[in-house]
Amino acid sequence: MKRSPLLLIALCACASLLPFVGLHSDFQRLFWFGDEWHQLGEIEQAGFWRWLALPFGENIHPLFKLLWGGAVYASRGSYAVMLALCWLTHACNVFLFGLLLQRVGLRGAALALPLLVFGLASTNLETLGWSVEWSGLLSSSFLLLAALLLLDVADNGSPLRVVLLSMLVLASALSFARGILTGAALCVLCLPRLGLDGVATRRRVVLVCALLFPALATAAATAAIGLPLASQGFLPASAADWMLTAKFGGAFLLLNPFVRLGGHAFFHGVPLALAALGKIALVVAALRISSGRTRALLVFLALLDLGNATLVALGRYWTLPPAAVSSRYQYLPLLCVLPSAGLLIATCGRRLAPALVAAATVIAVFRWPADLAEWARERGSRTRRLLEGSEVRSAPPNIPDLPTLSAQQLVARFHLH
Repeated sequence: MKRSPLLLIALCACASLLPFVGLHSDFQRLFWFGDEWHQLGEIEQAGFWRWLALPFGENIHPLFKLLWGGAVYASRGSYAVMLALCWLTHACNVFLFGLLLQRVGLRGAALALPLLVFGLASTNLETLGWSVEWSGLLSSSFLLLAALLLLDVADNGSPLRVVLLSMLVLASALSFARGILTGAALCVLCLPRLGLDGVATRRRVVLVCALLFPALATAAATAAIGLPLASQGFLPASAADWMLTAKFGGAFLLLNPFVRLGGHAFFHGVPLALAALGKIALVVAALRISSGRTRALLVFLALLDLGNATLVALGRYWTLPPAAVSSRYQYLPLLCVLPSAGLLIATCGRRLAPALVAAATVIAVFRWPADLAEWARERGSRTRRLLEGSEVRSAPPNIPDLPTLSAQQLVARFHLH
């Protein structure tokens, strides 16, 4: 590996931590919120080891729970430490993402733009400002590691490395609900004439099995837990529900990540349609000008984006299409589409491409101070005032079924601060 791409990748990974470091005082105001209280309450009631096997919503995330719950105890309830873990994982993801892009042939602006925008985008605020979103970050880490290992295994793979590949796929699925997509999406790279050239048919079959079996096993276990939720109205049941699901999925797939990245409030009517058409044109154009493993990666990312949109729509259609561009949903769409943008910008030439990379980076990062200040106020200061008794309210924000007294007891039990 040449030193210059590796140095660029390392610098971009370090740069991704700048919002957390530069706005640390605002991040310190954030406090335990929403699902975090529910998880802490379940640990208190069921005990740590039994809690690992309990479903998180309609899914099972035992690996994430083990790491998250262990971090709660190890940090003695420090929310700053929990957020630091999210950001460090994010920086690792930027580095792994860079290695993957470099492995398939991206250089210069085609490499810099995806890493800088993915690493610094303020649209990832919820993912990087809420500790339960560590699940998606961890799942992405295992996905990127699995993709890198798959390329290595195809070139020179021992049985032990194939087993490790299968374990990474399983880890991705056990960290986050949509991690079950990891194995299936990576199978695209095993198809003849797409990704893994010169690999014997028998080895391709072995790799596909190593990728699919963990995902299928996890999907079966998740379905066994999630099926009862259909009767409770959480899964599409009627024709109207399926129509909402289709609308939600379409909005998710076509509008993320550019609508929120460009300023959600400015996109209505015709601009909204143009944004959707622009994403389609971007991906198609990048596929047309790419070749070899670069094109294989773009196909893999496009299918991952499609699968992610489908699963989110099935689980969250009832929140209605406008919620499809929520901040919590931006992380994976950014990862999926930015390589296409980087590849197209790199074709603009040496003079124009750096300016476009700089402009895209500024657009990605400039809203951090304002967005985080509001976030810290709503998801930090209000909860702290409530638990300190300086604000009258029956329950902490976004937890209507948890009395303030119970929350205060959890604060004492886990030393939350």
